[in-house]
Amino acid sequence: MQIRIDGKSVSVRMSRDAGGDTRPAVVCIHGAGGNKTHWLGQFRALGEAARVVLVDLPGHGGSDGSPCESVEEYAAFMRALLAADELELENRGVVLAGHSLGGAVAMEVALGGYPAAGLVLAATGARLRVMPAFLEAMRNSEPADWIDMVGGMLYGPGVSDEALTLMRRELLATPGAVFANDFTAADRWDAMSRVGDIDVPTLVVSGTADQMTPEKYARFLAQTIPGAALHLIEGVGHMPMLENPDGFNAALLSFVRSLPSREPDGGAMGA
Repeated sequence: MQIRIDGKSVSVRMSRDAGGDTRPAVVCIHGAGGNKTHWLGQFRALGEAARVVLVDLPGHGGSDGSPCESVEEYAAFMRALLAADELELENRGVVLAGHSLGGAVAMEVALGGYPAAGLVLAATGARLRVMPAFLEAMRNSEPADWIDMVGGMLYGPGVSDEALTLMRRELLATPGAVFANDFTAADRWDAMSRVGDIDVPTLVVSGTADQMTPEKYARFLAQTIPGAALHLIEGVGHMPMLENPDGFNAALLSFVRSLPSREPDGGAMGA
């Protein structure tokens, strides 16, 4: 479906449920240069446990406009999206699930005061420095010129040839300027001194073979965000929800089901 946010058309996929359903909503935010299809495995798996909302950020996938130039601007967009009447989120507990750059956006939304019921932070960190060689290549050439450099770091060692072929096809279909914009935004963002202020239940997920956001990034988040839980997936790289959807979904489902249920008026009923 397409909805209007700040005059721009935004592409959203949302699961349906019966009127008055008090199950939480899981809103999934993709990473740099990505799109909502990265979360399709979770869209299918969470159907019985939550309303699921997948979104293409501005300038990505089926959404109009240009990509936002900073994590803070993406967070402002997400706050506007979360308030959209079409999503019917007002009386639900909302879990923000973000991958990589999307995880930074989710944290920024929470730090800005949005009353999230929980955060799921996948393959991300409190600071997302990008190798200067990556940024230089993305700013000055098209994906065909640097695809192997980046692509070789996205997945763990056990990824299938089919997955690599699909990844290469998607990277080639995305304008280089979108990648350059998003990775620059990630590189400039730093919440190392602020993530300790996050005060909502948080699940941190990391692959032990992630070269782009190594395990130590996840451990810092889990140790710094009060009460955060850490879930490591062995042998998985930077795309845990695609590389090991069963393991990722099991952790996600367990986390969502652990959250307090909500009364129809939005109040918590207890665990």
